[in-house]
Order: sequence, then C-alpha cells, then structure tokens
Amino acid sequence: MSHAIVGSDLITRQVLFKLNKKNNVPFITANRNPNFVNYVKDMKTPRTIVSTEDSSLYLQNISTNLQKGDTFIDLSPDYYKNIRLKENIFKQRKIKYISGAVSDACAIFSGNRDVFNNELPFLADAFHTCTYTGEKAETSQYVMMIQNAMNDTMIQGLHDVFSYGSYESSKMIDFIKSCYGSDIDGRVVRTFNATTQMIKDQRFKEFSFESKIPCPVINSSNEFVDFTNYRKYIAMQSSTNSHYNEQVARNALRFVFATVILEGISILRSKPIPIKHAYDYLSMGSSIKCDMFRKSQHELYDILNDTEHDARMFLMQCVSVSIPCPAVQSALNQHDSMKYYPVELI
Repeated sequence: MSHAIVGSDLITRQVLFKLNKKNNVPFITANRNPNFVNYVKDMKTPRTIVSTEDSSLYLQNISTNLQKGDTFIDLSPDYYKNIRLKENIFKQRKIKYISGAVSDACAIFSGNRDVFNNELPFLADAFHTCTYTGEKAETSQYVMMIQNAMNDTMIQGLHDVFSYGSYESSKMIDFIKSCYGSDIDGRVVRTFNATTQMIKDQRFKEFSFESKIPCPVINSSNEFVDFTNYRKYIAMQSSTNSHYNEQVARNALRFVFATVILEGISILRSKPIPIKHAYDYLSMGSSIKCDMFRKSQHELYDILNDTEHDARMFLMQCVSVSIPCPAVQSALNQHDSMKYYPVELI
C-alpha cells in the first residue's frame, strides 16, 4: 500500500509538513507534469492519492490510471454539487472515493464510511481533527462553505467593534482580552487584528442565489465587503466615537455570533442535516468553534434577548457618528423581522 499527495497550493504544503513528521509521503505536482502519470503507475498498489488540485483534465488522467482497490481522497475546494460528478467518475472505475475540506488544520470528510475508517490512521497524522460528516460525498464541502460564510460574518462583527472604538488598536487589544474566557472566545477572536481579511468563499454567493434560503446576516455582511475593501474601511478614521463602552461592544458581538450560529444551523438543516450533527460539525470539525457553539437553540435565543439592548445601543452610537457596522445592523434587522414573522427560517 502506498500514499501520495497531489497539489500545488498552501493546503498541500500544510498537509505534507505534518504528515512527513511520521511518514515519508511523496509530493506530486499534477499541472504540466509530464512524469505525473508514470509516477502514479509506479506506485505500490493499492494506492491512495490525496489531492487538493481542481482540474477536470487532471482528474480524467488520474481516474484512468488508477484501478480497482485504489483510493482517491479529494480535498479540492469545489462547489458541493460538482462533487457528485467527480464521485461518479471514480465510481464507474470502481475506485474508492471520499471528499474532504480543510480549514486551519481541521478537516471534515464525507463519502463511504468504510473508506474513511480505513484511511483515518493516515489522515489523523495530517490534520489536527478529522470529522466524518456523512455518506454523501458532497456534504463536507457543503459544511465548509457554510463555515467559511459564518467565519466571514464573525470577522465583520469584529471589524464593527474596531470601527466602534474609533479604529484605536489599543482599545481593540483590550477588547479582545476582555473576551477571553467568554462564550465567544476562540480562534476568530484571538487571531483578529486590524488587517484580518475574510476567506471570501465565492461558493456561498452561488448557493444563496440558487437555494433561496434566507441568510440575511451573512449576506448583508459579505455584501459590505464587496462594496469596499478594508484598507479604505480602516482609513476612515475621521469618525470618533466618544461613547465607546467595552461591555456594550462585547454584548453586540455576542449578539452577532448568536445570530450567525442560528443562521448557519438553519442552513445546514436545509440539506437536510440533523440538528445534532449540524452542531457537532461546527463545534468539533470547525476552526471557528467557541463555547457558544455548544449552546442549544433556546440558549442562543436567550443570548439574543439578553444582549439585544446593548446591540441597539451599539448601533445607535455608531449611526450617530457615521460609523459603519453592517454585521450588527443586519443582525438586529433579522431579529426584529422575526418578531413580526415568528416562523422557522427553514
């Protein structure tokens, strides 16, 4: 049995670095590599190929040169519906296939459970966590697409707080420290700085358009990023907020986080994914996890009620001095609309 990594991006380098602490796994570049097919043919069978490449021509070549009993682990960030087509290509040739998605050394996988279990010892050497998401191969990319959109909106919420503090770095540093140990403490908060950029997963825009599933907070926040880039956003330092209050800011951010998690769970359930599994994927297989992900829906709605007043205060103070706060504003808009239309999102 032999393994190889195929790819040319950052994910490939991260996987190789961790894998090769214990294993001597070769790296193959697929694009414009005349020796690629020969290398695959010379590998000891059964072969397992872990790939981050996204090329239809490359997939055709490799599916032709693999054989029954071989395994293909697809980590390319493709639109989840396209995974079905890929899976069929390998299924027709009786090649084992599972799909996966990676974020910050956390990986989620979907497809044949037996194939995943068989490869898990190898995959566990490559990733910090390996979470299985279901028999449908497309599910892992679906979950990652939602996770990336949620991540972006949470980052926008932190940028709202940064602007609320008149873009003062010292205030933002103190604010982040004040979040330590709270239910929003996690990677998103701890890794934030003034130049933190969003992942900008373009797949979510396509999904939102075709699915017609309501996700107003995520969409509104992401549209704001399309409207202006953060260099201009951060440079808007003419507005000064003399009403800055750390507790108000923290509760406004908690309001955004709770809204985004409820929205993400709602989108995942539309797949449909059982709500318990949706929580599990986001809390265990996600790089954006924080204690708030462990709370039930009822607890999240309680957080909205407890922080609503400070979120409104945050918005009022921002509006009074012309400071943009799209994440907080869209979260409040959704919260208010649900009061008049008290129905489930899905």
